[in-house]
Amino acid sequence: PVLPKRISKRDGRVLLQREWNPQKKKAIWTKTYQHSIADSDEEDLSVFSEWENTLIKRAYEDDVTSCFQLVEQSFKASSIRSGDLPQRKRRSEMRTEDAGADLYTWALMKPWANGSRQAHPFVQQRHYLKLARGILQALFSFHEKGFIHCDFHPGNIVLPARFTPLEPIEGVGERVKIEPLWEKVCIIDLDCSVSEKIEPFSTFPLNPFDEADGPSPRMSEHLRRRLLVMDDWLKAKGQTRRYDRKFWSKQKPNPLKSFMTLDWREDLYQLGYWLGQIRDGSPDGTWGGAACVDTTGGPKGGNIFIGTFAEELMQWGGPEQIDWDSNSLTNRIIAPPESPHIDYISRIDALLRHLPAHSNEDSFVLRRRDHDDAYALQVAIKQTPINRQKE
Repeated sequence: PVLPKRISKRDGRVLLQREWNPQKKKAIWTKTYQHSIADSDEEDLSVFSEWENTLIKRAYEDDVTSCFQLVEQSFKASSIRSGDLPQRKRRSEMRTEDAGADLYTWALMKPWANGSRQAHPFVQQRHYLKLARGILQALFSFHEKGFIHCDFHPGNIVLPARFTPLEPIEGVGERVKIEPLWEKVCIIDLDCSVSEKIEPFSTFPLNPFDEADGPSPRMSEHLRRRLLVMDDWLKAKGQTRRYDRKFWSKQKPNPLKSFMTLDWREDLYQLGYWLGQIRDGSPDGTWGGAACVDTTGGPKGGNIFIGTFAEELMQWGGPEQIDWDSNSLTNRIIAPPESPHIDYISRIDALLRHLPAHSNEDSFVLRRRDHDDAYALQVAIKQTPINRQKE
């Protein structure tokens, strides 16, 4: 299957476009923020483009290998008209290299592996463990240089792959072999990220509550407390959440500095939450229903690890890790000087060595019949008894 040369999707004022760049001979993503002066200052999201650009450049300078590559960024202003009133419209645009498919895209795949249909691409123990290992390796590169993502979810985790066309099969159609590049997991979308070296320009549009106004289960107490305190601080000043840089530059002392004390525990907590969703199946069915990853079919040690690892990671955001200091807006309990990433990776490597190996263990096959509804319908009609008799 060939991806279309151009893909567009919009999320509010943010427009994402993917297109092939013939000069660079690779796909490029363009993220565009648009803001009109008719909008209130606190809703000017263009500051996140500037912030993300700053972090990506710093990550590149610091040799963070798991971060995607910035191509270019531009800020433009153009005149528009709304009725009889002229307005100014700011437009910030950032272009980055396409690092591959995010995990939500992988969840949409209907793959075959070892001769059987998979509930989702990571249902096999070996694949689940290799995915966890690849993400931990990417986070280690990120955290080692003092960057914390804060908005870590499957849409911001990219797993690239190698594609090899296979011979078509009658009734099945075109097929393609997909080999995940587990060691090249990439972290994207840094507009809500922080660095221990760079003071934030603005507070972040992260909501510490879910749609039911309860605490968001994917956000640790480390981050939730900072966001709630920041909102209370703004409320005391008669403000709502502000995103404009000028407002925050005037605050002395600037409470945004508290975000610079976040550490790797936040991202490991969020990783644990999502690994649990992938392992067990999320309520919305994204990962194929309950009990996706088998925790009984492998060696005992592997079964126990897969069944408990997500919860182990989430303990980094548990109450025993919190001692909140309301004066400095920071956590008195400091993260251990040695992060556990490498230890986790070593444990996974030991488990992988004891898992039974299969041929094509690191590849999937996608078939046209499973992804092209029109083609599948044609095959079904052709295979009805009446049409078979006609043939």
